[in-house]
Amino acid sequence: MGNKSHILDFNSNAKSVQGKKAISLPVMVEDARKIFIGELESNLKQMFEEADDMLFDMSDGGYQNAHFDAMRMLRLKKDGLLKSFYKEMLNSFTESLGKRDDYQEPSIESLSFENIALVGDSELEEGIAIDGMVKKARSGNVDALDKIRTRLDTLIPNKSVTRENNPFEPVCICTAFKNASLALDIDLNSLLVVYKLFERTVLSQLEIGYQKVNELFVAKGVLPDLKVSTPQRQKQKPMSSPNTALPSEGLLETAISETSASTSLNQAPVDDQVLSLMQSLLANNRPSIQMHNSVPTTQVDTPQLINALTNLQASQFAQSAEGGNTIVDLRNVLGSQLNTSPEAIQEGALGQFNDDMIDIVSMLFDFILDDKNVHAEIKSAIARLQIPMLKVGLVDRTFFSNKKHPARVLLNEIAYTGISWDPKATDSKLVLSKIEEISERITSEFKDDISIFNGILDDLLNFKQTTQRRAQILERRTKEAEEGKAKAESARARVNQELARMCKGKSIPDSVRQLLKNVWVHVMFLESLKNNPDSWDKVTKIGKLLIWSVQPVKEATTLEKLISRVPRIVKNIRKGFDIISLSPIDATRMLDQLEETHREVIKQAQEYIEGKNQEEIIRLAPTPFSDSIELNLLQQEEQSGAVDLAPSQEVESIEIHDIGFTPEQTGKPQLEDTLDVDISQASIQAIESLTAGQWVELEIDSNSQRCKLAAKISSSGKFIFVNRNGVKLAEFYTDALALEYQTGRLKILDDEALFDRALESVISNLRAMKADA
Repeated sequence: MGNKSHILDFNSNAKSVQGKKAISLPVMVEDARKIFIGELESNLKQMFEEADDMLFDMSDGGYQNAHFDAMRMLRLKKDGLLKSFYKEMLNSFTESLGKRDDYQEPSIESLSFENIALVGDSELEEGIAIDGMVKKARSGNVDALDKIRTRLDTLIPNKSVTRENNPFEPVCICTAFKNASLALDIDLNSLLVVYKLFERTVLSQLEIGYQKVNELFVAKGVLPDLKVSTPQRQKQKPMSSPNTALPSEGLLETAISETSASTSLNQAPVDDQVLSLMQSLLANNRPSIQMHNSVPTTQVDTPQLINALTNLQASQFAQSAEGGNTIVDLRNVLGSQLNTSPEAIQEGALGQFNDDMIDIVSMLFDFILDDKNVHAEIKSAIARLQIPMLKVGLVDRTFFSNKKHPARVLLNEIAYTGISWDPKATDSKLVLSKIEEISERITSEFKDDISIFNGILDDLLNFKQTTQRRAQILERRTKEAEEGKAKAESARARVNQELARMCKGKSIPDSVRQLLKNVWVHVMFLESLKNNPDSWDKVTKIGKLLIWSVQPVKEATTLEKLISRVPRIVKNIRKGFDIISLSPIDATRMLDQLEETHREVIKQAQEYIEGKNQEEIIRLAPTPFSDSIELNLLQQEEQSGAVDLAPSQEVESIEIHDIGFTPEQTGKPQLEDTLDVDISQASIQAIESLTAGQWVELEIDSNSQRCKLAAKISSSGKFIFVNRNGVKLAEFYTDALALEYQTGRLKILDDEALFDRALESVISNLRAMKADA
């Protein structure tokens, strides 16, 4: 009886799992990785040199302070940090691209809450700094990153490469540097200095690394003609429940645990990390914000404050804010509602949390009502929402971290409507009336149940969808028409370029000039639109043969070929007549003129070659020919030098637009008014960064109008703008639009979520106040 082993080999099992999950990267991807990481390491070394100098300067020459200690630590750990960063980047590629899509990480059956801790202020500030670096670095390299991602997705089998698992993304680079920096035992301020230098020296140069990677892929033939369009702004949609948390999108969101808050006043609120950060920053700045001489013996609890705010928002006081864009100083008016003296409220009777919430919401609305992107009439409706939004923050603390909170999305949608709203538009009164109706409904109906915002938000989105349906159709038709126009202009420009090459150094008689202008340029244009290389080559060679057939001849062999091949040229010209449906009368007239020209060319050539008298005229006799023309004839004749001008013949200078299409028809009009103006590179970059869907304020006929960029035609460099109703208002070429921007006649509006921008501004201002304190 054999002995059966009862020993389990866990290592072999692990190796089996490892083998299943790992996939080898293509050689081309490894080459791109080497180039990219090498570029990062070079910039990182430069960063360490600058960090050494900066930290020494900040230490003021002292040897016993945090900055000097940080400088010394950086010198000691520099080599190790470089190696650690290199390993982190390699691991990033392995973890992101070295696993199959069907691989699943081993499940975690239990999770101990002893290992979970709230993120401290230092870690949170560090996370905010890194998150800001990531967003800034990515915003400047969106197109390059999308091209790299698309090419990686093509190269790597059994793996879908997305933004989340693309190791070239700035978030991967920042994470690698953050992990490598864990070895640095330095204070937070010094670490933030290092991060700032990392952003300035390494992240700001990512464009060069991305360019080298894409150039490598193009050189290797990986999607060399790839063009990636920037997606339009995605509208936020309401969540199904007020307590649904938003998935983390950046390092800040990763650091912040988005916990659901109870909507019941009887339950203890759950702390929110964004709110906690702002409260912490407020505490550091409190002496400059409010001075409490003493703590009242009795304090107002949150339910009492909410009831008082409910009465206040429906009172005559709240109604008085309807006509103006002003912030309500709640502490001065809450006393009558709470039966508390204004002095007691100023001294802290509301409690620290309630006081902080009032300050935070007031600062948010300060930013919102100062925003230049929203029309004043829309701001009036938004101003009335200060008290309701304060109550939302008191009831649900995830209001500040959950980007899909219905009240927050509603506020953003109202603000976005305010960006596109035009008081002169036909539907302006209807839109303004709807927003005022929403504001009135919130102030009159909202008490403490935030589910009301779900219904109001759905109502607003349905209203916008209904009113904008016709505008969207018109905008789509405008875009399609402009894209078709751009394609036609590009085809005409191609015809002009080819025509210029045909006619260069050639003598073009009037009969041929008229035939080219009225017939053959249109034949070439139609074939160019078809995008068929064979057809295009055929019509261009026929055009070259036509021009060749009317050039002065001085050799007998060339004359013989000309006489035998003229009928073939004429036959193909007739086919061109059929393609453009030329009338028989015009066709006969042009062929008669062409025949006279050919007779004259042959006559002059014969006199020149044989010395015969002027009266001896050669009659063109029909010559048998096959259906297919010898399209390589012209190339053979030119190479042999048989086509040449007679010594007495002078070539007339030809303006190509007299034969081909005009500059306006090719989409290249003369911009005489911009020729003498020096357009800055910053203005050009600002215009080129515009994406379809972006709202701007443009001066048209001495009137400022808000319009949307409906289409950005890359082939012609043309920008098409429409109004809120989808009607085309203006079109500009890149230089002309850059001039409008440079002179202030064009203002680019910030249509990002208003509440998000306000929140970032408040946190930034509080941190600045803390630094100055």
